[in-house]
Amino acid sequence: MRRRRWRHLIPTFNIIALAIFLSLLLPVLTAGRFHPFPEAHSDANTGLIGSHNFRLAGRYAIRLLTLSLAVSPLVHLFGWRHLAPLRKCAGLWAYAFALLHVSFFFSDFFWRKAWAHDFTRLGLAALIILTLLALTSHQAAMKRLGRHWKRLHRLVYLAGILVSLHSINGIIAWKVIPNFDVALLETQIYGLQIGALLLLRLEPIRQLTRRLLRIPKRKRKQTKLRA
Repeated sequence: MRRRRWRHLIPTFNIIALAIFLSLLLPVLTAGRFHPFPEAHSDANTGLIGSHNFRLAGRYAIRLLTLSLAVSPLVHLFGWRHLAPLRKCAGLWAYAFALLHVSFFFSDFFWRKAWAHDFTRLGLAALIILTLLALTSHQAAMKRLGRHWKRLHRLVYLAGILVSLHSINGIIAWKVIPNFDVALLETQIYGLQIGALLLLRLEPIRQLTRRLLRIPKRKRKQTKLRA
């Protein structure tokens, strides 16, 4: 009965994510040039970094990555197994938005100026990790890699840390973006959330959290995940 209740979760999530993705991509394509901020062509200092589409693509990438990382703790602590499929789904959409973010970045000559900054390299390092995880997210890769698959996919936490550092350093380096204080605070919160989710992988922290929240201990068979 519970499975039927949540059977529309993933299709609904995919539809919402696709709608957001297209809302960022289609205005760029219909503008006649693949440029995230057509009205700022001439400004190499603020054009791209001030782009609404560029920033939103990156923001949704880190939001969805954080959501993906949050699924396992929710399943382990509360036994919400119906959320388990959301982990892979949110992770793949995070990768899609990260690709869109990077595509916007390289579509503008601004990237030559930003390349010298550490936040660019941090972001590309995170993208490489996410690419490896996306390419090995299917069942065939799980069977081929065996126990190494689990180790490989733990790198998602490293990707989350790199993405957080990329966002925070990028915002600090280019203070010309709108609502600078709000944007910086938001990325810092995502960084803290990812750090907290990483700590929750440690059994002592998980047990302490369970006691603080007064969550009854569940059988391991009920909360076991593949990774």
